[in-house]
Amino acid sequence: MRSEAQTMIDAIRKSLALLSRRMDRDTADERLSELDGLLEDPGLWDDPKRAQDLMKRRQELNESIESYDSIVRELEDAVELIDMAIEENE
Repeated sequence: MRSEAQTMIDAIRKSLALLSRRMDRDTADERLSELDGLLEDPGLWDDPKRAQDLMKRRQELNESIESYDSIVRELEDAVELIDMAIEENE
């Protein structure tokens, strides 16, 4: 049971690593902060098209970060539960 679960966990972690690289998760928080800074510019809405584009980019990036982080937390919670179940059965 443990080896099957570990194989699946490893596959999920590998997929998450690929996703992390694809979305450049290492710098995503910095990019989000940069967008927040741009959105604080009082003259931003002088150019409504640019303002809307920035708001859209910020929303998409924020959703990506939240989704990725949620998946990672859920995986770690599941791993912990699997470990506890295995220990109980031993």
